[in-house]
Formats: sequence, C-alpha cells, structure tokens
Amino acid sequence: MRAIYKFSNSEFLEILRNHFHMAVSIMETILTKEIGGTVECFIEDIHISDNKEDSYVEISVNIK
Repeated sequence: MRAIYKFSNSEFLEILRNHFHMAVSIMETILTKEIGGTVECFIEDIHISDNKEDSYVEISVNIK
C-alpha cells in the first residue's frame, strides 16, 4: 500500500527547510513501530519558493 502526502503553504516547510530527510526518517521510524510492519518513507518532490503559497514537499509512505 502506498500513499503520497503533499504539504503546501505551510510554516512546516520553512521550519524544516534543510531537514526534510531527517523528518522523513523519524516519520518512517514512528510509523514502523506503530504499524508493526515494514514502512518506507521517501521524499518524492521538494519545491521551496520565496512565496510560501508556492512551496510544497511530497512524501510517500509505503507499507509492506
């Protein structure tokens, strides 16, 4: 099962601007423990703009 989450127009993007890989790794660890199975998380796309409304990050979650 695979899901893609898109975060856009969020202060979350500015706060984690240089730490997306660390945030995704933490997300993967937490979901693996909660689900009790294998979970993989990947950054699919990152677009950071000077305009907050145009910025986004897409993260996929794969549950095996």
